[in-house]
Amino acid sequence: MSFAGLGVLEIGLCISFLLFGVVISQSVIYFRRYSRDDPGFLNCLVSFVLILELAHSAVIIGMIYSISITFSHLTIIPQNSYFLATTNVLENLLSLVVQSFFSYRVFRLSKRFSLGLLCWALSTLRFACGVAVAVESYIDVPRVPNGIVLITKFGWLITLAFVLGGLVDVVIAALQVWYLRDVVKGLQDMR
Repeated sequence: MSFAGLGVLEIGLCISFLLFGVVISQSVIYFRRYSRDDPGFLNCLVSFVLILELAHSAVIIGMIYSISITFSHLTIIPQNSYFLATTNVLENLLSLVVQSFFSYRVFRLSKRFSLGLLCWALSTLRFACGVAVAVESYIDVPRVPNGIVLITKFGWLITLAFVLGGLVDVVIAALQVWYLRDVVKGLQDMR
């Protein structure tokens, strides 16, 4: 990684913290307005996602610090680190939790178990790919130079995880829009 790549990481860190601020504000609004009426598991789910996001942000700070300060004297900055591998684990766990919840919402909206199961299965497959990449990332950290074997040998797995993540997000969003449109149409017909 070059020092130009470090600038890209720092911009990504700023965007990540902006989005973390949005998550915090949404959580505060949720707990103030809706938490009393929702079942306990939903309150626990929101709390769990908030804790995972906090841990994710802390690990990202550690990654940027290690690259900016610890490795600043090196001419070639390592491509992989334990911080980066841990970020991968947290991101995959977050995605699984959130996508599983929305898969359940697809099932509830559509009243079709097969659609919810399809979304959940794709999400779980994406999680499995992400865990495999995370395991290989942890194994790759001690190698010198690191990151090269991971990308050349498991690039297909990284790409598959990204493609599955995008596919699941698009399928869940499209199905929710489709079925929520029917709900809104039904409510308008009742008027």
